[in-house]
Parts: sequence; C-alpha cells; structure tokens
Amino acid sequence: MKKFYQALALVVALATLVGCSYDDEALWNKVKDLDERLTAVELTLSQMNNNVSSLSLLVQQLQNNVYVTGVTQTTNGYVITFSDGTTANILNGTDGLTPRIGNNGNWWIGDTDTGVKAAGTDGLTPYVGDNGNWWLGTTDTGVKALGQDGKTPYIGPNGNWWIDGQDTGKKAVATDGETPYIGSNGNWWIGTVDTGVSAGGNGGDNVPIIGIDLEDGVYYWTQTINGMTTWLYDRDGNKLPVSGYSPIFKVDASGYLIYSIDGGVTWIFIYDQYGNPISTENCQCRHFFQNVYVKGNYLYLVLMDGTTIKIRIATGTDIPDDPTEPTPDPGTPNITIPYPSVTPGIDDGEYIVTMNLTGIQHPTTGEWVSLYGTGVTGQNVWVEVDGTPKGIKVLNLEDNTTRVKNDIVFTVDNSGSMSEEANAIARDIIAWAQMLTGKNLDVQFGVVGFGGYVDGAINLTSATALSTYLNASTGTGRTQHFGGPDANNLQTLAGSYTRTSSSTAGNECGAMAVRFANDYFAFRATANRIYVNFTDEPNQPNGIAGYSVYWFKDQSNWPTSNGTIHTVYSDSNTTFTETSTNQYPWRMSEYTGGTKMFIRSDASDLQLDKLTVSDAMTHAYTIRFRIPASLMDGNSHRVRIVVFTPDRSVRGFLNFDTVFGRI
Repeated sequence: MKKFYQALALVVALATLVGCSYDDEALWNKVKDLDERLTAVELTLSQMNNNVSSLSLLVQQLQNNVYVTGVTQTTNGYVITFSDGTTANILNGTDGLTPRIGNNGNWWIGDTDTGVKAAGTDGLTPYVGDNGNWWLGTTDTGVKALGQDGKTPYIGPNGNWWIDGQDTGKKAVATDGETPYIGSNGNWWIGTVDTGVSAGGNGGDNVPIIGIDLEDGVYYWTQTINGMTTWLYDRDGNKLPVSGYSPIFKVDASGYLIYSIDGGVTWIFIYDQYGNPISTENCQCRHFFQNVYVKGNYLYLVLMDGTTIKIRIATGTDIPDDPTEPTPDPGTPNITIPYPSVTPGIDDGEYIVTMNLTGIQHPTTGEWVSLYGTGVTGQNVWVEVDGTPKGIKVLNLEDNTTRVKNDIVFTVDNSGSMSEEANAIARDIIAWAQMLTGKNLDVQFGVVGFGGYVDGAINLTSATALSTYLNASTGTGRTQHFGGPDANNLQTLAGSYTRTSSSTAGNECGAMAVRFANDYFAFRATANRIYVNFTDEPNQPNGIAGYSVYWFKDQSNWPTSNGTIHTVYSDSNTTFTETSTNQYPWRMSEYTGGTKMFIRSDASDLQLDKLTVSDAMTHAYTIRFRIPASLMDGNSHRVRIVVFTPDRSVRGFLNFDTVFGRI
C-alpha cells in the first residue's frame, strides 16, 4: 500500500508540472486504478470493523445474561437478535462470495440471483473459471471467487467438495457433509484435512486474519499471520478481551494496518513474526466470518482461522410448558438452598423470569449437584409460583460465554479490637478476589468499614482497585477511608449511618454496614449479591430496630434478591448471652441463607476460599420460566424452589417472596 501513495503523489506532481497541454489520460487512469484499489481496502476494513464490533457486542451480551433469540439471514450477512431487543449485524464481504441456494431454488452469489437452478434435472453446480470468476455451465457470472491466487471450494457432480479441479472426497451435503474453512496456514481445510490449496491472496503471505480465542474461559482478540497466531495487545502488553474492547482498524498514511482500542485516540501497528508492520496491499480482513449457521438450539459462528463459537439460542418457546404433576415433597431437608437473584423480562412477547442460583453441595460427598429441569431425565429441581408448578429450563452455562454475575461486598469491623487480625483479613480478601477473577467469574468487589458508624467504603469495582484501596493504609486503617471515583459522595451518605449521633468507633454494628451497601452501592441488575461480614464482637444496634440482626428475618425488609450474608467471626467467645443489644452476628447468615466461618483471633487460619460460596459461584445455574402477565402486578408473590434427587440423598426447599414488577 505504501507504493500506492508514493505513485499517487508522483502522478499528481507530474500532472501539475506539465499543465493542461499534456496528454495525461494514462496517468489519470493510473490514479483511478490506485484510488479504486485503495477504496476497496477501506471498504474491507469498514466491513471488518462492523463485524469486530458486532462480535464484541455479542460476547458482552451473553456475559450479561442476555440471550440470543433469533438469527436472520440478509442479502449481505446476518442479523442476530437478543432477548433485550438489541441486534448485532454480521456482514459478508462484497467480493470473493461463495454461492448459496436461494429461496427460489436458484444459485445466488451475494445478493445476485443467477437465474440458474441449483437442483433437479436442469440444475448446475457453480465452479471457478480460468478468469477467477464463478461460472454456471457455460455462463460467466462475472462475480469473483474468493482470493487473488486462491481457489474457492465448490460442489462437484458427485456431491463432494472440489478445490482447484481436485475431488477432496468430502461430502458437501447430507448428514455427514462438512463445510470448508480457512485454516491458520491460509489453506482450505475440510474437517481435519488440509487440502493444500491456498484460500487466496499471495498464497496467504502477510495477510492478517483477525480472530478470537478462548483462554481460561475468556475470549481474547487474536491475529494470525503466515499461519502464526498471537494475541492482540494494548500498549501495556495486556491481552484484549472481546467483551468490552472493539478494536478499530484502518490504514495509516504509509499503507500499513493499524488498530486503536481507545476510539481512535492512539493507534498500534500490527507486526508480522519478523517485527515488520503489515502492509494492507493484499488485505483480506473482510473475511472475518467464514460461516454462520444454526443447528438445533445453538448458533455457530465460524471465524476464518477455524475458531468456532457455540452459543445457545434461548427463547420463550425453549421453556417447557407448566407441568400438571404436583411438585414432590422433599421431606426433611438436608441441604440449604441459597437465595437466588430474580430478574423478570420480556422474551418474544412472553414474560420470562430468570433466576441465578449459586451451586448446591451434596451433604455427604461434598460434590456439587448438577441440576436438571422439567422433562429432563433425572429431574431434581422444581419451581412453584403461588402454588402453581412452573415448567423450568435449567442452563448450566456450558457455552463458556455466559456467566452469572456476582457482586461481593466485604463489611469489615475496624474497631480497635480488630487490630490483631486486620492485616491478615485484608491480605486474604485481596488474594480471594484475585483468585475469583482468575477463574473467569464475572465478579465485582466492594468494601464497607464500620465500628459504631460507617467510616470507610469503596463502591463495587475490580480486584485490582480493591487491592489498591486496602493497601493504602495498614491495620484497621485499611478500611477507615473512602475510595473510588464516588468517594466524596459515599462519605457524605455515610454520615447518617451511625447508631447514635454521639457514637464513636467501637460498639460494632455489621447490620448497619450491610444496609449502607445495599442502599448505595451500584449493584448490577441480574447479579447475585454476596456479603461477607468480618467481626470479633456481637452485633450491637443500640436499640435501633433497623440495625438489628432480626430485621433481616423478615423478607419484606430483606427480600431474597438483596443477597446472602456470610459471617467470618474471629473470637473464641461464641456462646455469650444474646440480648436485643448484644446479638450473634451470624444470625444475619441464618436468616438470609448464608454461611458461617469461625477463625482464630489473629486470623492466622483465615482461608476465604474455604467459604462454601467460593465454589458455589463457580457451579452456578440459571433457571428460566414463564409467568402470566397477571403476576406483573407490583405485588409480592410466593416462590418455592425444591431440590430433590431421585435417590433422595439431596433434599431441600426454599420459600421466599418476590415482586416481579408492574405493567
């Protein structure tokens, strides 16, 4: 591409020197040719930028628990529809198109109906002619096949895929048919067979293929050049996750391919394996998706490097009908079912409730129970709403692109008696947050520091920002300050969270700290809310009913969607006399479905990864069911979840009230 600009500059300079008397037709024809080639490159990059943005949106939507509900083929690509009504457009290239059979039974190339039947006695099979165009019988369609030097696969008369006049022996149709794709070496592959035929463009030399790859459950952007795949990085050398980053590609003034991850403020070169910037002279970046198709309840996106993304298509019709059989009675429970998050929505005109449920452990083996819903062999979970059994679809997040959100808040007693364990608690919080993030959990973290009043906080943020906040001081001072972009606002709001106007640090009240976070932290709509309360003293509300542990027992005060509270208690005195002003702090865990952990006074044995909720987050489930519009009345409705395995070894139920919304 660099020589394009140099030649263009030379032509313009010569034309200026010779004036109008010079016969410049040949020169201007050269300018026109260069301009057309440059425009073509810009068009391919525009198409690729659209597809990069669409793929980033698609992965991000799935991680937000927004489901794919439909896939529609258009004349130049596909429209993917999500359950929240948003769409993503995937475009095909404008040249190098592969023939397809249209609704009228004819062969189509791109948006052109060739008028030639694809089947029957008068049907013809497209093939690549000597001029590189698609031919049908003796007719040159005038449409170029894929690649300058490569050959595009076509279906031969025996129903197999043919490339460059050679029968690959691979069926093109029927149940055992396979679709050709471009491998990392730039050749056409069918199944696991490298045909040895280049897919196009200088035999694949220095033609960047932008793709994605999965590592530890996270999709990152990649580049493949000359068969070598590497990550796309930011300027600090960090891999770029697909969700949240949509690189923009363009050609710089010298004709090299560059990309930006900050909206075009700064640009980064793409280099080959020798450290040279990549020229876009033979850019085929438009070839981003080689195939998009639906099979069963899944959407498959096949990228040009062979990466296949499998995405569940979930619609209202995917949910079983309500059963007529009664919900089984589990008998005496031997497990505790954690409170789920409950999110209603509209899907294809129906009201659908989505519940995110953290994992359930087998009471004797400690293994995590796999859940199966309505109509599935081995069904072991049931849901009722106001006594009516619901048909439920259980998703176990097997696609690696859908993750349950978890918002975790640490409420930390920072009174003087906690000075012995404060540093150890901070270290373990940081280590646990980093561990959960490394497991590819979609998780955020917040902190509230408390004594007799709220004297420190940081709103929900990343594990990195959490570490910075806790390490800004030492001892109990770690949580005695306000951090994050809304620190001043949080400090102002905290002024009213005190047991009395004259309270000072001491007289600990974890219930007050939990309520502060619930009232003002930026919890995500569909996230599981998880609190971990650290203290070495009883909860002491000083006569304020709203700061009592008993306040959490009433679901009208603390609905299940507000989350579970887990207690970490660092004192050997666990049998003190309980009064209205001297309360067991772990009562909040008992009333909200949380867990308890008792540790030494110096927290030397603290291991947050031993909290049951730690593994429960990695074994989460999503349950979906329909509700009638009449339940969207703004009133409270009783939901009952029953878990009951066929061998009766796991038995439990959870009753809770929730408001689905109002229409």
